Amino acid sequence: VDGLVPLDGYNATYREHLLSVSKNCEERKKSDIYCEDLYDHFLAHGQLSPVSAEYPNENCFLFDADVFNHGEEYKYKLDPKIKERVSKFCQKRSPIFYNRTMHEAPLWHFETMDFRYRLLVHSYAFIFFTDPRVGNYYKRFVRDFLRYHDDVFCAAGKIVLALQYEDYLLQNPVLSSNDDGKKSLQSLKPSFDLDSELMGGYSSLHIRRGDLQFKEVKFDSLTWYQNTKEIWKPNEVLYIATDERNQTFFDDFRNQHSGPLRFFDDYRQLAGLDDLDPTLYGMIDTVVASRGTVFAGTWFSTFSGYIIRLRGYYGVSKYYSYYSWLDRKYFMHHWTEVGGGSWYAREYPVAWTSIDGENFVDSDNEADRDDNDAGDDNQPGKLFSREDMDVMKAKAMVVNANSVHKRGVIGGGEDISLAGLRDDEHLGRGIAGRPMNSTPALIGAKRGHIKRCDVNVDTLAYWNEPQGARDSTFVTPFGDNQQGSKPKYLVFTADKGGFNNVRMSFEIIFIIAAALDRILVLPPEQPMYLLRNDGAKKHRGLDEFFDMDGDDYKKRVKYITMEKFIQTEGHPGGQFPVPADKMDDILRASKVCAPGRLVGEGFAPCDIIHEYLVEYAHTPNITAAHHQCLVFDKGMYIHGIPDDINAAKKFCNEEGSDMKERKMVFVTKSMQRPSLLYVQGGKPPTRMLAHFYGYLHFTDSAVGNYYKRYVRDLLHVRHEIFCAAGKIVKALQDAAKKEGFSIDSEGGGGYSSLHVRRGDFQYKKMRIPAETWYENTENVWLKNEILYIATDESDKEGFFEPFRRAGHNLYFLNDFREQAGLDTIDPNWMGMIDVIVASRGRAFAGTFRSTFSGYINRLRGYYGMSMKNSWFGQYKERRMMHEWRNVNLDTYAREWPDAWMGIDADVPPAEDVF
Repeated sequence: VDGLVPLDGYNATYREHLLSVSKNCEERKKSDIYCEDLYDHFLAHGQLSPVSAEYPNENCFLFDADVFNHGEEYKYKLDPKIKERVSKFCQKRSPIFYNRTMHEAPLWHFETMDFRYRLLVHSYAFIFFTDPRVGNYYKRFVRDFLRYHDDVFCAAGKIVLALQYEDYLLQNPVLSSNDDGKKSLQSLKPSFDLDSELMGGYSSLHIRRGDLQFKEVKFDSLTWYQNTKEIWKPNEVLYIATDERNQTFFDDFRNQHSGPLRFFDDYRQLAGLDDLDPTLYGMIDTVVASRGTVFAGTWFSTFSGYIIRLRGYYGVSKYYSYYSWLDRKYFMHHWTEVGGGSWYAREYPVAWTSIDGENFVDSDNEADRDDNDAGDDNQPGKLFSREDMDVMKAKAMVVNANSVHKRGVIGGGEDISLAGLRDDEHLGRGIAGRPMNSTPALIGAKRGHIKRCDVNVDTLAYWNEPQGARDSTFVTPFGDNQQGSKPKYLVFTADKGGFNNVRMSFEIIFIIAAALDRILVLPPEQPMYLLRNDGAKKHRGLDEFFDMDGDDYKKRVKYITMEKFIQTEGHPGGQFPVPADKMDDILRASKVCAPGRLVGEGFAPCDIIHEYLVEYAHTPNITAAHHQCLVFDKGMYIHGIPDDINAAKKFCNEEGSDMKERKMVFVTKSMQRPSLLYVQGGKPPTRMLAHFYGYLHFTDSAVGNYYKRYVRDLLHVRHEIFCAAGKIVKALQDAAKKEGFSIDSEGGGGYSSLHVRRGDFQYKKMRIPAETWYENTENVWLKNEILYIATDESDKEGFFEPFRRAGHNLYFLNDFREQAGLDTIDPNWMGMIDVIVASRGRAFAGTFRSTFSGYINRLRGYYGMSMKNSWFGQYKERRMMHEWRNVNLDTYAREWPDAWMGIDADVPPAEDVF
């Protein structure tokens, strides 16, 4: 009654009638559920859509923000380039702009069954957005959301796999005849004729017969074969989507082609077709035909057209799609604008080409074929052979070889997005990755996704989520496997330094807890050094910096808060009971506490927790800061005899090194025995200030690489931090593209970056003037390249003047305060955002001995960027990242490629490419 289209004006019987019609209706006037009854009701309460695609009332429907906001007269003020595009798009059609009057109508009704208002036209050929970002968004909207039901793809997938397997058997015969005529097993050389998107293995046709009104494209099967014969390979399996039910019709084709012909009904049992709604059959046919290596369709058929659109979505080269009518055989091989032919009889590449980008698209990404050497639309009898096609496809693949954003050869766009990727491909990032056949641990993995963000910044997600199946089911060889034993815990204190010191220490403890299969107990929230920028809340927990909300993290990491630990084990029946008179104080401190000097500000003292833990826990004699290395060796752990003592010695003291030998400490059963381990990692003598991969050594490389992936994939900062950083990266790259700079295949670059550490940095020799910074890095930067500078220098205008004089536009974090919403997020996240933005620069120059610069280089490694583009601003150390050096004593002054190179494999990394 109160809705936009109320029924209160009708009697009860007619109201029930309209409700019935709204569920299902028929276009028969004498039907009890006549559709027009409901349509008349809509028209009485709304507005009839004025647009039509039917001659002679053809329109093009235009969306422009300025015309919408300021009125129809603004269309005369549009940019001349936009006017030109509108004219080109509409051609002879009458343009209609979407306006406020239309917008304010409570309901719009499209009377498309009436020929006056019929919309037989492709959406992208009828609707035009003057902002290409909006237009491409809606093309993706159609691609990603308006698709067939999953049942269609499931059935089609079964047929596709059967066709591919049949081709595999044809190409790889198992039986062969030997000299005496006997059958024998032939050595199998597996070969699938599939592309990188697992398409092909067969080719396909759509032969429209039935009631197709265009007689010139309906011809016998011999003509079909003669018109297409050169595009099929000998013995190739051909799948034919058709409404022709008489199988003898295809005999002439079958007699000419050496391979088998297959049809929809051949897979009725295998694909469970009898259990499906028959109205889905044509859609299944469409999907199967779209996955063929080569496709030949029927001109004028919208069924063939949609097959070609799906092939576009899948990234198939234009040179692999044909029509059987010789007048239009090669029509898909040249870029044709919308309207370069019928508005509906074929599809146009603008529907799928580079729609993940933000620009208007006027061409595809494929090289043009030379019509002097191949077929020509104006010479329909001239052949364009399969060999020619393969050559053209190879050229197209070379053009796009460096882009992992693109699906097949039609992706494109320089979006900060990976929207075109298959989940199980492209997991190896840049030079840090390895081929999928060398990384079994990645099987089942997917690239990570930045959540809780209002823009797509997924190229910043360097981790995999979920991890591969093998990693997800990994069982540590160093756990306590006694059945029925009580849980064991690891508690710790965080480092007392800045965030990167806290992170480095936490990474070590994170791995030790996982390797020993212990429950990790997070310290209480407490004030942290340099992380007290929020006036309302000076204390923080680790979960406010690291993302512990992800599904993979919760499944894979065994952890609880200190408060939960006290509640679980501190009661009288627990493993570590708290005296009753102290329970309230300890519980209070388990939530929030502070070191002694801050207790007066209202915090409970952390010493209460420390004294309680010391009473029950064992503190192992391990440290990452005092010439020690911790070795995990399965033989030593189980039998007391190391499996690989030489590897451990090499790690702890590289041969030929002039550094002191580090003391080897092996993880043993005796270390595992206590129920509660307490790693006092915040201060000497048990401080844990080192990179985890420089302190912890697993003599089994496969296990060591597992834990490097464990840190990369599970221990990263919160998604909100990546979201803000992504907005800044995108803004920098947008500015760079206007200056002619490009981004790389992983979504990085376009600008370069520096980290200039000043402030309270203890290494005075590393604090150099800006003139020296520029002199030492001048050759690193491209001419007039945009530079992003992460720095704690307060005088950003004056100090960095040498870079400005050299022609560089400089940007700092505060320049993006509004754009990235920095005032609405935790102020303690600013340094982390700086790290991420700096890590995506084409080239980077950091401050030697700064763990902030070090972590930027680690992220660059995770992103697959070459260390040849990483420098230090100090002259003596400027090229230190350009040669492989094994981690040794100086394990915190910089990061090392051991952390990221080849860690998806089971073997140590090669030391020649990094």
